[in-house]
Amino acid sequence: MKTHKKGNGTNDTVLHPYSDPSLMNQIAYNDDSNGTVFSELNVSLSAGVTYYVKLIGYNNGPINTRINFRLASLESRRVI
Repeated sequence: MKTHKKGNGTNDTVLHPYSDPSLMNQIAYNDDSNGTVFSELNVSLSAGVTYYVKLIGYNNGPINTRINFRLASLESRRVI
């Protein structure tokens, strides 16, 4: 999972993936990645499980961003 800038302004993003719809079981977290204010996570996921992602602005600030998901391997079910 990776966030990217969309439009003008600063978009300091925070990613929170969860394994439950009530957002109680957080499986990872990222605020700033690779010296930027954008978030990026490499997470190993299990097949047949629904995952939920909360994308917020740092300190609940406004964001204008997009999020990308990429399946790296069908064998490992790893999302980047």
